Amino acid sequence: MTAPTKPRFRDQEDIKAELRRRGHTAAALARAHGVAPSVVSQAFISPSKKGELIIAKALRLPPHQVWPDRWNADGTRRFDERQSRYRRADAAAQRLIAEAR
Repeated sequence: MTAPTKPRFRDQEDIKAELRRRGHTAAALARAHGVAPSVVSQAFISPSKKGELIIAKALRLPPHQVWPDRWNADGTRRFDERQSRYRRADAAAQRLIAEAR
C-alpha cells in the first residue's frame, strides 16, 4: 500500500466548492452519467466508487488527488473495512440461500 498523498482539498466542502466554480452540481453530474443523484452525493459522505470517479472526472483530477484517504496513487482503492463486512455478509447470505434449496 502506498502512502497517502497530500490532500488537495481540506474537506468535502472544498470539493463541492471547486465543482461549483467549474459550473457543476452533484445533480447535473448524476444526470450526465445516468446515475441517481444519491450516487454522486453519497461520495461526499462515505466511500462511493462510482460517485468518486464521476466527481474526479468533473474536476479533471485523478481520484487519489481528490480523496487520498480512499484511493492509492496507482488508481486502486484503499481497503475499506465496511466494504469487507458487506462482502462477507453477502457471501454468508448466498450460502444460506444455497443451503435452503
